[in-house]
Amino acid sequence: MNLASGRCLRSARLLLPGAVAVLLALGAAGTSGAANPRFTDAGTLTTTPSGVAVAYSTTDQPTYVKTELTYVRDLADTNVLTHSSVSYPVSCVLNTCRDQQFAGAKITVLGGCPNATFRGTTGSPAEGLTCSFGTLAPGAKIDITVLVQTPAAGAGATELPNLAALSVQEGGNDSQPQASHTDTFPTNAVTTALTSETTGALNSYTNPNSDAVQNFFTDKHLCVGACAGHPNPQSTQATLRAGVGVAVGLTESNFNPTSNPCPGTSSGLTCFGQLSTITVGDSGATGPFACTATNLLDANCLVFKVVVAGSSLTFSVNTKRAVIFHQGIAVPLCSTGGVDAFGDCILSVLQDSKTKDITLIARGPSNGGWGGAA
Repeated sequence: MNLASGRCLRSARLLLPGAVAVLLALGAAGTSGAANPRFTDAGTLTTTPSGVAVAYSTTDQPTYVKTELTYVRDLADTNVLTHSSVSYPVSCVLNTCRDQQFAGAKITVLGGCPNATFRGTTGSPAEGLTCSFGTLAPGAKIDITVLVQTPAAGAGATELPNLAALSVQEGGNDSQPQASHTDTFPTNAVTTALTSETTGALNSYTNPNSDAVQNFFTDKHLCVGACAGHPNPQSTQATLRAGVGVAVGLTESNFNPTSNPCPGTSSGLTCFGQLSTITVGDSGATGPFACTATNLLDANCLVFKVVVAGSSLTFSVNTKRAVIFHQGIAVPLCSTGGVDAFGDCILSVLQDSKTKDITLIARGPSNGGWGGAA
């Protein structure tokens, strides 16, 4: 979803060399031979969120990256493959890989990892793991999903160097120089940047193991003017129910007549604050958050809160006459019993009598663009 009332989007990111601890060697793949293992998928690693910096975890807001590891053995390859295991994370030079562990991060297995062995912190979650599969049959598919809680800013890591590797042995059938040679198959490498800059954007994955509602938010410390180079006229928060795993993206950007026009202009209104763009998964109106927004007891609804700094306002705002737009359409108050075309409604628009900060709260099932005007 998206709530408009926003603030300048800042793109500063801290990217310094990450620190990892090297553990034991997986083993090198030998020169290819007639019996070399064959895979239709020799190792694919994907992450969610992808291609964006993810915030460091804090006491108030743990953040996550979901990683999926996939291998598919060629059905026509009938050689005996034993002692198969996948290790994550690793570092590799060519096909020589060594186990590593994330600096300060925590790994929780979500599925597909039998006989898991953790390293780093005792038990689970930990900073690294190995999944043991034993004999790998022709056509077998390995599909492992893990959740990585990002480290705190002071843990020494500035990125998550995502890389995994599968190791197998071929026994006496191997055409390598020696029997029972260990072949190693690294995945593609994906690096996730970590950032402490959340004044204008925040990206994370949610924790499907949570047993409480989950809140994700940009920097709540509002400041306009002399802010040590980090003006923050607006904060955005997404609240979703427990036990669901989806990507969350929050972005705040200034209104612009050309590229980001105020949705209230055609109605003779002037937008205040910035545009808060809130994306929770790709659920639309029929995904895991399908709900009746006007039923305030429906805990399945997404709830979005935007706080606009009163010091950023350039005109007096009458919150009783303010209009909140979603996808360019005015959204009714929940108290009226009405919803917009996407099933959303506005719970409240309030202004603090002292600070003049304006707080907008919306609830419903869908994503989209939101804007406030008066």
